[in-house]
Amino acid sequence: MRGSDFREAESIRLTCIERSSQPIKNLMKDCRNHYHNKKIALTVVRRPISKENREEHNMWQKVATRPSRSMHTVVLNHDEKTRILEDINEYLHSATLRWYVDRDIPYRREYLFHGVSIILSQRSLNVFYSC
Repeated sequence: MRGSDFREAESIRLTCIERSSQPIKNLMKDCRNHYHNKKIALTVVRRPISKENREEHNMWQKVATRPSRSMHTVVLNHDEKTRILEDINEYLHSATLRWYVDRDIPYRREYLFHGVSIILSQRSLNVFYSC
């Protein structure tokens, strides 16, 4: 799949010599936490795919992942930055998650910026940049 984060499936077989499967469950939990923490620390940057190379529902191509950075290092008009931060804080509020779940809407937030290249870094957010 072009432009996808998926890779070919791999398998691993774990055997637990004890009667309890708890050591394997603990390992799986640690792996899941490691993956989640690594993903949170990164910002994904995407660009539009040319019209001739687009797939049915994939119009954006992942071009980079960058370490997330503090918002005070992002250069934006003060009012725009304030509006974005307010939106992010509202989105991350637990009541917002319930609102999305109640309406069966995917819980995600994405931002599209146009113009000079900028990167906005926040947890669980995608950034799209259009030239």
